[in-house]
Amino acid sequence: MDETTRRELTTPVADPGVSTPDAAVDRSIGTRLKTQWRHVRHVLASNPVSLLAFVLFVLIVVVALLGPWITPYDPLATNAANALKPPSWSHWFGTDQLGRDVLSRVVIATRLDLMISGGPPLPRPSASMWSCGKTR
Repeated sequence: MDETTRRELTTPVADPGVSTPDAAVDRSIGTRLKTQWRHVRHVLASNPVSLLAFVLFVLIVVVALLGPWITPYDPLATNAANALKPPSWSHWFGTDQLGRDVLSRVVIATRLDLMISGGPPLPRPSASMWSCGKTR
């Protein structure tokens, strides 16, 4: 056996999939995400009620995001001639006491509700907030 063959046999070879410790961490995060997505797909496929709830939630989020562009009427515009009209082809949810389109108002309210529910928590009131900077 010559010197180069002996060196090739005794030199440790790095795993081609993991070159650095950071790559190992990235691989474990990727594996964890794949496992979580596999679990989500399994739950949604095995339980039709969960699938329906997920689809409805995604639909609500899409409607909330696209709200200003898909509302058929201005949600704040009043029209006394259309007050308290029942649902029709022109106003799918009808109109309220001031003649405003209820569907447009529901879509815009959904957008606002999702922003409120996904927003940061409100600060807890403290003594300094109530005193308004006044000292005794």
